[in-house]
Amino acid sequence: MKEMQDVHATKRRPPSLPQRLASVLAVALVLSMARWALADDTWHQRYNEARGALLEDRNDEAAKLFDELERTAPTSEDRKVAAEFAQVARERAGILRRQMHDPHIRTPDELSLLYTTAFIYGFGTSSWLALQIRPKNVAAAVVPYLLITTATVGGVAVADNYRPFRLGVPQAMTAGMFLGLGEGVWLVGSQHAAATRRDDGSHWKSAAVSTLLWTGASVGLLAGSAAAAWFEPLPGQVSLTASGAMWGGIGASLLGSAFTRSNDRRPQIAFVTGAVGYNTGLIAAALASPTANPSVARVRFVDLGGLAGGLLGAGGYLLAAGDSANPRLGFGAAAVGALGGLAFSWWATDDMKPAARDPHEETSTASSLRPGVSPVEGGWLATLSGSL
Repeated sequence: MKEMQDVHATKRRPPSLPQRLASVLAVALVLSMARWALADDTWHQRYNEARGALLEDRNDEAAKLFDELERTAPTSEDRKVAAEFAQVARERAGILRRQMHDPHIRTPDELSLLYTTAFIYGFGTSSWLALQIRPKNVAAAVVPYLLITTATVGGVAVADNYRPFRLGVPQAMTAGMFLGLGEGVWLVGSQHAAATRRDDGSHWKSAAVSTLLWTGASVGLLAGSAAAAWFEPLPGQVSLTASGAMWGGIGASLLGSAFTRSNDRRPQIAFVTGAVGYNTGLIAAALASPTANPSVARVRFVDLGGLAGGLLGAGGYLLAAGDSANPRLGFGAAAVGALGGLAFSWWATDDMKPAARDPHEETSTASSLRPGVSPVEGGWLATLSGSL
């Protein structure tokens, strides 16, 4: 009987202190893990909200949200991500505030275009240098691409951060570079076509071709920068000038091919007439752009109209002529179609608003507000009417 009581006493003995401590620690660990998981899930929900605010250009709100996320981040990696996004939001908010203070500052779209142009120019410069020095190993070939491309893109960022570009300047620099490159393309094409017709092996070597193209792009970049500083054109005016040069060259080249009977001379005539038309279109569009003063969107619609017209003209002729198609007539049909497409799209977009020197002009209503005074019973009523 005593043994049975001893057994009962053994079974009912309370847990020792280490056992109770282990139990408490286990429960606390489970609760803390649950709280951490809940907090982590809440943090990521708030992170998605902050990211949505940044994408919607609510930059000040996004900066505050990311600052809070940085303070409550569950991991060091999350803290770094939140801090980086907070800095981006503050920089974007600062850019927008500067633009509101001075509406003549370049737009974000212009700056993005200039960054792309800087990358292309840096990459092209690196390619030109590689063709000149002909590196003997991979490192010597890759390093210039890394250094020069990074320097050109970084130079744009430093210059704009120090003093933001004026409205139209990035567009003019970009257009100048590509227009200068186009001059080189027409010249190289003319020489190549002439050398091919003579068949005397007088084609320019790759080093000479790259030098000519790089020089044309560099001179065009400088000319575009100078024109932007001197004339202060709007982005739409710059776009019209570049588009006029492009379509002048394409149209003249197609017409030159259409009126040339000799198959051997047709490529050379096409490049020569294209170069003449290119420069004629450039000058004519530059002179007409201040009066026309189109928006960038309108110029892009006109470009699409010219492209569609040229394809319809050439495609329609080829379908109608079938196996008896004449290349000269095909070139002529493409030229006429492109001209018709340009004219139609210009007419169709006539109601699009012209570009404004001050982007806020289109939404300003101060000039349309009219004060007035009307007699009423017991006094007068001051009124202010206008379109809002």
